[in-house]
Amino acid sequence: MSVLPKLKRYGQVTKRLPREIVLLRGSGCFWGKCIFCDYHLDQDSSAFRNYKLNTEALKKVTGKYGILQVINSGSTSELDVCTVFEIMKLCREKGIKQIIFESHVRYEDNIKLFKERFYPIELKFIVGAETFDVDYRENVLNKDIGPRKAWDFKNFDWVNLLFGMQGQSLEKLESDVKLALKYFERVTVNIFCENTTKVKRDNELVEKFYNSELFKTLQTTYYNRVEVLDDIDPRCDADLDGVGGKINEQN
Repeated sequence: MSVLPKLKRYGQVTKRLPREIVLLRGSGCFWGKCIFCDYHLDQDSSAFRNYKLNTEALKKVTGKYGILQVINSGSTSELDVCTVFEIMKLCREKGIKQIIFESHVRYEDNIKLFKERFYPIELKFIVGAETFDVDYRENVLNKDIGPRKAWDFKNFDWVNLLFGMQGQSLEKLESDVKLALKYFERVTVNIFCENTTKVKRDNELVEKFYNSELFKTLQTTYYNRVEVLDDIDPRCDADLDGVGGKINEQN
């Protein structure tokens, strides 16, 4: 069972791409060894318990934006089948036209099947590449993606980048963003926020980013394609009521 208590399961983003977000629970991330992540602890081997929790989170979805993002601390393929059908039903009932899912490259062969089964609802799949610096991604972050370059994620529509940790640089982020804009429809730059892992936020580096020309460009020229998310610094300008964290409710 999950050992992360009191997680917030429903939220919204109201700028750039307004959407509702749900944090569901699955059988668990198959990998679970990325050094910066503790969300893989949010898992349960019981499909029944997961379905019960997930339906409660999905009840909060209104369909107000017509777009729903589904996160489950792993990959969409790790959700139980009853939850997947519940998402299909919800989208039809609420008039949701687009769903944003996430997947590890291990499950990319399932993406086509998901898109076929959900049709005519449009599906977008995000890959958490974090960076295109293969050495840093594999030998420091321990992502288990292998030697893939930016152009090797053809089955994915969007990409998540992660920034703000020791060993990173603003120059490397600029390179990552440039590549991401070339090979993906949409980019999210997640600014690292400390959790139960030992990884620390590099506040000096984050400050440098917020004062950079790169950040200004992302907020203007690429406003409709790049989203910066930061749970603790409002300068990201995402108007984010995100999921996760710790709140006073039971899992």
